[in-house]
Amino acid sequence: MYYRNDDPQGNDLLLALLTHGGIWAAVGAAAGLGFGLGAGRPGWWARSAVGGLLGAIAATVVFDLLGALVFPVDKTSEPVSATAGTRLFAQLAVAILTAGGAAVAATQSPATYRVNRPNSAAIDSTREP
Repeated sequence: MYYRNDDPQGNDLLLALLTHGGIWAAVGAAAGLGFGLGAGRPGWWARSAVGGLLGAIAATVVFDLLGALVFPVDKTSEPVSATAGTRLFAQLAVAILTAGGAAVAATQSPATYRVNRPNSAAIDSTREP
């Protein structure tokens, strides 16, 4: 599908972002889900799957933008880049950002997403008897 839509003379990163992002986002979500299920804590599987997905999307953006700027002749916009160094960079970016996203998202408690309201016990403890 990539090569049917590729323009070899064009400098468009959209196709590279969609190709890498589609593949790596699915891998990131699956890795995050595996991390969350393996942790064995209730509720971690969903948060870690979303975190893995977002980490893989961040890796896609980092790889494609830095690949175009730092390695312009290494064909980083293709599904598999031309040199071993850029392929290693892609694998490390996906692995590190996916793992980081899954771990950070899993360890965030749901209470951090809510507005913090003072509870009545804390208010009552400040009063003098």
